[in-house]
Amino acid sequence: MTLPHTQRKLNSTLAKLSLDISGVDQVSNKSLVYLPPLTMSTRRTSGYQLFFQDKLVDVQNNNSVAPKDRVSHIAAMWRTLPDLEKQFWVEAAGKRKLNGYQRYVKEQMPIVKNNNSVAPKDRLAYIAQMWQQLSPVQKAEWKD
Repeated sequence: MTLPHTQRKLNSTLAKLSLDISGVDQVSNKSLVYLPPLTMSTRRTSGYQLFFQDKLVDVQNNNSVAPKDRVSHIAAMWRTLPDLEKQFWVEAAGKRKLNGYQRYVKEQMPIVKNNNSVAPKDRLAYIAQMWQQLSPVQKAEWKD
């Protein structure tokens, strides 16, 4: 049996990207669906995502919730959580550290705001230009 064009293209793309294809499931003879692992994202994990990952195992083991209703069930659990418990999950996700450029902008912005000669819409560009003029040694001080 030959694979339809879309399946061959998907398999080829996955192979080129060297992705873990353990999340690929055969849905029918005509299509494949790629289900990426939860850890594949490069974005910061949110408090809701941590909560979801934690509760998903419990809900999967709970046979009273139909598979098609699991996501909405967990979402409803999140919506009914008290704010204090939501805050726990948000803090557990942690904050992303600022890189050197972001720290530089954060420190320079109040100084540039006080400089009335720079228009508000041009402030970030002005700070970016200042950053560009720093030597590699000066930039390295901000990156620590």
